[in-house]
Amino acid sequence: MKQLVVLEPNLDWHRLPDFLPLLTPLAQQILTGLGFERDFDILSKRNGLQDKKTYTLQEIGDFYGVERERIRQIEQRALETLRKTIFGENPKVKMPAEFVELTQRFKIELHQIGPVITLGEVIEKVQLISKITFNHEDLPALYLLLSLYSFERLRENAYRPDVSAVSSWLTDNRIGKEDLFDTQTRIDNILTDSVIPLSFFDLVVRINKGRKNKVSQEIIQLSLKTLPHVETVNTDVYQIKIEHLRSIGDKAYRILAEHKKTMKIGEIHNELCHRLSKVGDNSQIPIRSISQQLIIDSRFTPVGKAGWILKEWPGFSTSSTVDFIREYLYQKKEAATLLEIYDFVITKRTDVKIGSIRSFLAQKDKFTRVTEDRFVPAGWKWEPYTPIRSSRKSVEGTLRNQIQDAVHEYLSFRKNEWVKISELKAYVLKKCSCKSPTFYSYLSDMTDVIKETRTDGVYCHLLDTINDDNKIDDQKNWAKIIALGESKTVEFKRAAKWNDFEKKADGSMIQQVVIEVAGFMNGNFPGRIFIGVDDKTRGLLGIEDDIKIADKGKQNQDGYTLFLSNSFSSKLGNDLSSYYDIEYQVIEDKTICCISVKPAQRIVYYEGHLYLRGSSQTNRLTAAEAVGYVRLREKNRGDQS
Repeated sequence: MKQLVVLEPNLDWHRLPDFLPLLTPLAQQILTGLGFERDFDILSKRNGLQDKKTYTLQEIGDFYGVERERIRQIEQRALETLRKTIFGENPKVKMPAEFVELTQRFKIELHQIGPVITLGEVIEKVQLISKITFNHEDLPALYLLLSLYSFERLRENAYRPDVSAVSSWLTDNRIGKEDLFDTQTRIDNILTDSVIPLSFFDLVVRINKGRKNKVSQEIIQLSLKTLPHVETVNTDVYQIKIEHLRSIGDKAYRILAEHKKTMKIGEIHNELCHRLSKVGDNSQIPIRSISQQLIIDSRFTPVGKAGWILKEWPGFSTSSTVDFIREYLYQKKEAATLLEIYDFVITKRTDVKIGSIRSFLAQKDKFTRVTEDRFVPAGWKWEPYTPIRSSRKSVEGTLRNQIQDAVHEYLSFRKNEWVKISELKAYVLKKCSCKSPTFYSYLSDMTDVIKETRTDGVYCHLLDTINDDNKIDDQKNWAKIIALGESKTVEFKRAAKWNDFEKKADGSMIQQVVIEVAGFMNGNFPGRIFIGVDDKTRGLLGIEDDIKIADKGKQNQDGYTLFLSNSFSSKLGNDLSSYYDIEYQVIEDKTICCISVKPAQRIVYYEGHLYLRGSSQTNRLTAAEAVGYVRLREKNRGDQS
């Protein structure tokens, strides 16, 4: 007579449809009830069901004193026994109908996803069926269940040592596991060699080039979804993430290809360090290493004094700014003004600054100033201009107008830029033939010019060119402020904890919010950080998902406020709560959080570093910059007291 296994009443069937937590105790009761205690022990050790640690067939075989093949056979016997049971096909075990229905439905829904499923997709289905947030403690049981479904797990971290593939399984045994692995490797090699994005069409062509047995588009698409270091740039356009490119040269190539313009070595260095820091790579790449790489790499071509372009770019001239100035003057065949020269050179070198042209024109061995505002090449041997000093009887108002007009002229050409006052002064003094005290006196009277003290000097900006939320009369109208975009006083963050790209909590996101708060506290102007807003599109995302995980014991605005306040206190100090306020508004059915920050009375450090808000971003100061800023701030406060 067959032995009937009676399931013990301590199994909490009432928790259904949350079925995963029942799988491990259920497997233990079934196998031990049938007299297969060792089978369950082997299955448990293989899947980490009890102590989360997994063991190989060889390790378990060494423990039991048998060959690994015998352990594999026992494991397969245990899986087959459980497989029949959970589908209600084992006459020795009477399973609850609801549990059988749930596991069958789960398998069907996984099949509907496609021939290859990722862990993220599986967890999403678990949550849909169980109607509860997935608990990562249930991962071993989930892996066991996928084995019971006869889904074959794909290899991870095999095609490239520095990248782990997305945990994924084959649901269709008609697709070859090795075909997928081979395609993963080919995709990785092709995209890594390309450096820049490739369309799906080009990718398919390169994968199948020279192959007798062509790889189907389906296999390529399935392989792409399992590669975490491959990102989608546009629809059906893919590239390797920049941090996984092979060399510094490849990374610099990517940056230049994306910007499509001449870049200086310092600009490439700053952009690369910024990109890497965003993914948690804070290793400092010496600027000298980038420079050396560009010099020896034939893909790059130097331009002018310090610029670089890609050699493959058509129509890009390697002439210097001085060459272009001379070209224009020889074409014109007469003296030209600074602005006329600038208008020509900017068509040749889109990155050139008017200040650079002014500096070159001031070099007497290259150019000659022949009137108050016109220049010719020095080789023309024209008589240089001698300025006539204004008499003491000149009307002061006329000079004031000249100076202020010159300020407006220069700052208008540097629209949306902060300009060093020393640079502005040099321009105005030459144009208006005035003294420094006169310049500073009339500049201080200009209400539409604002100043900002930085570590390397004092900067100024035309007020009407600043995207500043302070221009909005109604400061409670967040929609208008957000519509203007990020600025010196406004910063957007998608979330403080929930990573909507990876669909999971991300502890690094609150760090970025804390850094912004520290940056505003160390500055000399107030600012706002809006959470729940896309920093690229200004789209409203809301913080609804963020609130759910910020404080699981209190999933509301109070809990979210507590989460933020505790983060600021623990990372910046308990004495700073009076320098920020946390508010909420609902805009277009999306809850937006706003942190209003005021300058603090003391220097605020985060993890030993000093962060400072600049014109539109927060920067980490170097040790030397931090020392200089602290001294400057103490001096300014001493002058005010």
